[in-house]
Amino acid sequence: MKKRSIFLMTVAAILSAAACGYRTTPGTGMAPAEVRILYVDRFVNTTDQPYLENYLKNAFVDQIVSGRRFSLAPNGASADALLSGKVLSLRSAHASLDGANVAQEDRLYLSVEVSLRKRSDGSLLWSLGELAENRTYRIHRDDYRSTGLNRDQALKLLARDLAEKAYRNLMTGF
Repeated sequence: MKKRSIFLMTVAAILSAAACGYRTTPGTGMAPAEVRILYVDRFVNTTDQPYLENYLKNAFVDQIVSGRRFSLAPNGASADALLSGKVLSLRSAHASLDGANVAQEDRLYLSVEVSLRKRSDGSLLWSLGELAENRTYRIHRDDYRSTGLNRDQALKLLARDLAEKAYRNLMTGF
């Protein structure tokens, strides 16, 4: 009797997990199954922040490589699809002040659009119209170099966060 109960509970747990849509293998998500090789094309930077387009491209390359659903093409001509984007906006605002109302931290707000196009005919396969994220970094009033390094690090982390978010949407639709 006890063995039968354990067996039935095990079967019920397996069936419940299967019914909930859990998978042990990655699905194709929003990307068509025939798209296997991606090239991360340039990101258009409409802001005055230097290197932001590079941070985004590098973050998307890293995400594609670590995601393992796609292979990364060395150039656009050898890819099934091209992933590209545009920086819509970058702004900053003070995030925290000290007792004398002097900024201690700033918060960056970054907004981008991302699309995936079929290389052969340029048709749109997937896009995100506006993807936004924010990140806070520490300000050093008397050390502009440290503040600049903190800002650059925050921008790189923002790019990574946006790449992860976009990849998750591409893979799941969420």
